[in-house]
Amino acid sequence: PWGEYAMGGRVPGRFPPAMRAAAVVQAAILALLALVVLDEAGLVALEWTAALPWLGWVPVVVSALSAFMNAITPSRVERRIWFPLGLVLLVSSLTVALAPA
Repeated sequence: PWGEYAMGGRVPGRFPPAMRAAAVVQAAILALLALVVLDEAGLVALEWTAALPWLGWVPVVVSALSAFMNAITPSRVERRIWFPLGLVLLVSSLTVALAPA
């Protein structure tokens, strides 16, 4: 029953099935972005960012968009929780992207 904490806070309580599916897709995307950052940082040896050097900037862009969207959401609760977390994700992914190879 965390509907007011995500996706604009439009659904208090439980998400309907379609929104639950969207939340699972979002979680999978975040997991992939985390793997990209870990690969770029040299903490996992996936070699994705070696093959596609621009890939390390994708989490930066997504984190910036996420922070912006969470800053302007109508849900006060969502702004208080996810905006600061989005900034942490942005700063950490930007730090890794800017680090020398």
